[in-house]
Amino acid sequence: MYLGRILAVGMSKEDEPFLAYRVSSRSFPNRRTKISKKIASIVPKEGHEKDIFENSYIVYNCLKIVDGVAVMTNGSHTDLIADKISSGMSLKDALTLSLFTMGYEKDNYNSKNSWSC
Repeated sequence: MYLGRILAVGMSKEDEPFLAYRVSSRSFPNRRTKISKKIASIVPKEGHEKDIFENSYIVYNCLKIVDGVAVMTNGSHTDLIADKISSGMSLKDALTLSLFTMGYEKDNYNSKNSWSC
């Protein structure tokens, strides 16, 4: 079994929220996480920037904190959900609309580092 992305949510022993995100890729293993105050992004490692032209699913924000809500997804859904929440939409409506609108990411493994729809 291959798990490309793993997302975990829980509480610490000190009753603090805990979020964990792990990305692994057979097609594009040369990625890293860039972290700022309210955003965590998956980006190519230095020297592999050209990979973004091979597959649009290898660069994305996996975490955004907006209005006290941590939005963590395994791809491009993060930005849309966070934008809907920051515009005043309820969490349920933001999730429903975003997932309905975007659907699933059509990212298929391919030994030639390409993808198809």
